[in-house]
Amino acid sequence: MTHQGDLGGSTNSITWLTRGLAERGHEVFLACRKESLLASRFRDGPVEVVETRFGSGPRLLVEAL
Repeated sequence: MTHQGDLGGSTNSITWLTRGLAERGHEVFLACRKESLLASRFRDGPVEVVETRFGSGPRLLVEAL
């Protein structure tokens, strides 16, 4: 789960990790903002994207789920 997902190092790291795990037979779910670059990279597989809306403040995770 990440609120990141646009250009940057974390987006590339998450892309390589999730794609690598999926190619090795793992079932991978990625929760991220639906409008992010990261989500667009996996809309056609091999990782299942769970489109998530993130809130702000102390309830960040609760609001995301």
